[in-house]
Amino acid sequence: MLDPQSDFGGLFEYLPEICFYVKDANYKLIMCNNVGVRLFNLKDKAEVIGKSEYDFFPRSMADPIHEDDVMVIEHLKPVINRIELIVDENRKVKWVLTTKLPLFKKDGTVAGLMGTTREVAHPDMIPSSFRQHAKALEYIKNHYNKPISVSKLAEMCHLSVSHFRTTFTGKFKMSPQKFILQIRIQMACKMLVHQDTDISVIAQECGFCDQSYFTHQFRTHVGMTPLKYRSFHGL
Repeated sequence: MLDPQSDFGGLFEYLPEICFYVKDANYKLIMCNNVGVRLFNLKDKAEVIGKSEYDFFPRSMADPIHEDDVMVIEHLKPVINRIELIVDENRKVKWVLTTKLPLFKKDGTVAGLMGTTREVAHPDMIPSSFRQHAKALEYIKNHYNKPISVSKLAEMCHLSVSHFRTTFTGKFKMSPQKFILQIRIQMACKMLVHQDTDISVIAQECGFCDQSYFTHQFRTHVGMTPLKYRSFHGL
């Protein structure tokens, strides 16, 4: 297994647009560059080591990350340039490409995985397999805090509603509605931790119709109420 004190990841400190990390066979982080530290809203790499995605993200985000890790480590199926929408440390919604590959010991057994997440800075970086939905993704990115109809997204992509739902779900492993909801929940988590704003205002700014609905969805996906989440993270 890689020595966590080695300089294996040193190269990635000179690539500020790329988050690089390594996990062991128990799905715990053993290495991370400074871009990753900032993405986790932390200040020091020591705060990352030994943690998992469940320590940093709401359950609705952490579960699919863990499912990917299981496929990479246990089934040796890499994730190559999967496009995702995330909320970064500056509460900016952006497209990223995620790649994960298994890591092996000298005897050939699996030691864990290494991964990169990099921002899609230009539309030409979008893999061809995702371009069918590119206009819908861009619209979601810029309008997540407003009502979004699936029919409008389908029309943008020149697809029928049923075909859009099917292809989108097949590509992103979730329905368009759930995809939009995850972006809203991500943004709400960032705002709850970094802004001392009334929860009802956060609900509106993240695209939820009222605080009651927001609280219900937040508890369902994160496992606690917005108020408890804020308190848990120190505000």
